[in-house]
Amino acid sequence: MNNKKDPRKSVKAKPHVKDEVEHLKKTLDLPTESHVLDYLVRFHKMNKGVISHVNHLKLLKEVDESHKQIRLL
Repeated sequence: MNNKKDPRKSVKAKPHVKDEVEHLKKTLDLPTESHVLDYLVRFHKMNKGVISHVNHLKLLKEVDESHKQIRLL
């Protein structure tokens, strides 16, 4: 029996976020959710100087609203 501790961390996500990660996994033809998250982090780093502050604030607002809607259900 292997008693080594699993070094992976669990990421908790709302069901609608999990669905989008799964969709990206299929769309981008990536093997795991970890690959999707890695892709998104790298995409963010690559584009963080390109996105306008207004668009950044818009994205933050959309994320907040989508999570509020889920809480209301």
